[in-house]
Amino acid sequence: MSQATLGSPYRNSDLFAGYYLDERVADLDDWECDDDAAQAFEDLQALWEGEGDLLPSYNEDELLGAWIDEVLDILGFDTLQETTLPDSGGYNDRLLFESADARRDAARQKRDGNTEGMYGLSAAVLEAKQWDADFTERFSEQRFYRDASYGVV
Repeated sequence: MSQATLGSPYRNSDLFAGYYLDERVADLDDWECDDDAAQAFEDLQALWEGEGDLLPSYNEDELLGAWIDEVLDILGFDTLQETTLPDSGGYNDRLLFESADARRDAARQKRDGNTEGMYGLSAAVLEAKQWDADFTERFSEQRFYRDASYGVV
């Protein structure tokens, strides 16, 4: 049963601890953003109305360009694309940053060969997969990792 059916203002799907969402989030300074959140929600709804029925037909690159990057822009994230994982030959799809300044600082770290420093400045890591991807199935023999969860370390 989703949290929304219990009268909560969110659907948790067991992604976060209910205690954190119910008791701690409202105490965060960033929580006071009703006007910004309402505008973002309207923008996301408009994006969904334009793209929602097309999403299942997009491959991963199309999904990133037409949907994910647009969502990230609405939410105010700056990104670095296809960043190399530290100590690995792999990469992830996006590193998210809270500002363009933070992204530029991370890009300088990357330029100087400090991928750990680049990742340390990020707010989050994004790994995208095609709509309805099976995360238990091996991608291909050419990939050194078995499934999507191996793309984030």
